[in-house]
Parts: sequence; C-alpha cells; structure tokens
Amino acid sequence: MSWSIVSIFISFLLGIFAVRYLQRFDIYAREPLWAMAFTVGFGGGAAVILSLGLYELFTPIIPNNFLNTFTGALLVIGPIEEFAKLAGLLISWPFIRKQVSEINDSIIYIACVALGFSLIENYMYANRMAGEEYLLFMRLFISTPMHIAFSVFMGYAFYRVKFEKKSWKMLGAAFIWSVALHGAFDGFLFMGQPVLVFILVFVSIQQVLSMANFTNYLSPYKLKFQDIASQYTLDQVVQKPCPYCQTTTANDVIKFKNIRLFFCHQCNHYHGNQQNITRLLDYLHPHFRLSKSPRELNIVTKNGKRTYTYKDTIYFTDSTLKQAYFRMEDIQGLTIRMKTEAKRKFKNNLYYPARYFVE
Repeated sequence: MSWSIVSIFISFLLGIFAVRYLQRFDIYAREPLWAMAFTVGFGGGAAVILSLGLYELFTPIIPNNFLNTFTGALLVIGPIEEFAKLAGLLISWPFIRKQVSEINDSIIYIACVALGFSLIENYMYANRMAGEEYLLFMRLFISTPMHIAFSVFMGYAFYRVKFEKKSWKMLGAAFIWSVALHGAFDGFLFMGQPVLVFILVFVSIQQVLSMANFTNYLSPYKLKFQDIASQYTLDQVVQKPCPYCQTTTANDVIKFKNIRLFFCHQCNHYHGNQQNITRLLDYLHPHFRLSKSPRELNIVTKNGKRTYTYKDTIYFTDSTLKQAYFRMEDIQGLTIRMKTEAKRKFKNNLYYPARYFVE
C-alpha cells in the first residue's frame, strides 16, 4: 500500500475525529449521521469543483509562483477556498435545512463541508507533491482539522444571519476571519515556519472550543433548571435525610435523563450525591467537569459547619464531596453568570474583525 493512500486514510480519520469532537458539543439535539455524511460528500465535492473553477478563472492573471507565497495564500488561496466552502454549505442547504434547528447544527454542517473539501484536496496534493515531504506531511496531518477550524466561524455567523436576522456584516466579518486564518496557515507552510504554524493551530483550536462552549448556551432545546424541576418531578415522595437541614422528611423525587435529585420541603433545598450533581451541572453548563478534589472549591462556614462550595451555589457536606445541596435561585444565577463568562471567553479569544460577530 502506497504512502499516499496511508496518509490520506490517516487524514480522513483525523477529520472524522475533529467533526465528532465538535458533535460532542451538540448535546441537546444530535444531528443524524446520514445528513452529516451527505454534506461531507455532496457539499465538500461541490466546494472543490467551485474552487477549481475559480482557480482556473484567476490563473491567467496571477503571476507565476505567486500562489506559493504568503501574500498569495492570504489574497488568493484563503478567499477562494473559504468562499467555496461557504458555497458548499449553501448548495447543500436544500437537502439539510430541515435538520438545522440550532446554531450548533450550522457549525457542524459547515465542518462536514470542510472535511469533504479537505479530503479531496489532500488526495490531489498527495499525488502531485512527490519530493516535498515537509509540505505533504503538514497538509495531510494538520490541514484537515484546520480546514474545519477555519470554516466553523462562517457556520456560526450564517445561522445567526439567517435565523436570528443579524446583519449580513456579521457573516462578512466571519468570512474575513476565516480567510485570514486560512491564508496565514498556508502562508506559514510555504515559508517553512512550523513554529508559526503550530502557534496558529493552537490559537485556532482555542477559538473553536470557546465558540462551541458558548453556543451550547444558545440552544433552544436546553431546559432551565426551573423547567426541569417543574416538568420532571415524579408523583412520589421518599424519606431521605437532607444534607442541609438534617431532617428526614418527605422529599420530592426529580428524575431527568440520568439525573436523580431530591427536593426537601422543610428547607426548600435540592440535594443529591456528587454523581448526580455533576450530571446536572454538565447538562446546564456543557462539558463542565467538577474536580474530585476540593482544589476548585471555596471553603466557607454554613449552618455553623465548615463546608465546600462551588461559586457559592453548590454546597458539599464535607471534603469527600459525596452529598451536596443548593437552592433553585442560586443555580439559576449560576447559569446566567456562566453563560456571560462563556461569551466573554469566546470574544476575548478573537481579534478584530472577528469580535464583530460576537453579540
């Protein structure tokens, strides 16, 4: 089996991993695999055909070897390929529009277009770059995840423009940002600057992850805790000691997905074990992970006892973190604060003009 086939296969696996990793953030209404696979093939193929046509159109007016320079990458390669990927999403739109119901969906589908585009492009590079092992290695093992990372900003902006009626300037800013990242990436490759390439990779990944975390808060399928408590309280009560007031009174049982909590009528606190509290926080604040050690917690005195608290909202009975309790108004306030913090981190990880499309 030739090196080209092996390397393209590895590139494909890396691309699949990148899309699946993004899909982990789509936790409230997952996209069907058939729609994602269709967009990889149809949208990615359409993007490649369009980009080849644009290259043919501009080749007569482009100086020789201009495309292999930093300036050529920034002014020609970036704009053509990012425009082609955005067009690939639009061409696929009639077939997938019924599947797009939240902002993460649009991000995932343009990631699928980018994956298909990159796989075909990698095949073309692998068959014409004999003797250029450095460029070939960087393209096959890094460019596929980066193609995805560069394009997701356009998916974010496209959804907000189409469904939230934001200004088309938002999509324009996202396009410029995608072009700038893509052009700089290719330009650093042409210059033989692997350190700059990896810095750009790190920065791009940070931006994508902060965006994916923020967009989860915008999902219309994500229930607030008060909705969970009102809709999923079972018609039963149990006798269970409350870790806050220590009384064994009738507790309502709340069962939602794999989360099981109790509500104490004596002190109006919700309580549960660490596993269920962590699951609740992971639902309300996607990809939240509570450390099993108290280093992320503050030590306070509550009810005359030393206890551990997470952001003055969740209180644990002792350092083992086995049992915890909270009030509804506190968990609601925490959700608002963490959404604001997620938006702030997303915006701070971007640079102008990218910050324009974070509203």
